[in-house]
Amino acid sequence: MTTELSPEMSLLLTKMTEQLNLQTSTITENITAAILKQVDEKIKPIMVKNEKLKNEVDVLNKKILNLEMNSRRNNIVIHGLPEANEEKYGNLSILVTSTLKETNIEIGTKEIDRIQRLGKKGDEEQNKTNSTSYHNFAEENRDS
Repeated sequence: MTTELSPEMSLLLTKMTEQLNLQTSTITENITAAILKQVDEKIKPIMVKNEKLKNEVDVLNKKILNLEMNSRRNNIVIHGLPEANEEKYGNLSILVTSTLKETNIEIGTKEIDRIQRLGKKGDEEQNKTNSTSYHNFAEENRDS
């Protein structure tokens, strides 16, 4: 037994199918729009906070750079100072001040905040480098 639909019923079924498809499409679009709106509302504060954090990181990076530049302002790097086996800070301080005097830079040992060797100890192939930090920057620049 085969059942055939009458032309009116077939037309009605086609129209109902079209209506259901249209409603399904409309419902899908509305749900998608509502979900996107909720996601946007949740993301907005995160994006604002992210932008604030980016700005804060930029400001902090500038401050770090400024602090690093200021800390290096009073540094002198000396290449090629000889290295002793049992080197003491006082001996190194005297060696640095005498080396600087040879180049017409007068710095007393009391003006030196810190001296440190750069590089590995006992490396004969590489000239030894010293970093010297002193605290009397204005007085040194006034004479030159």
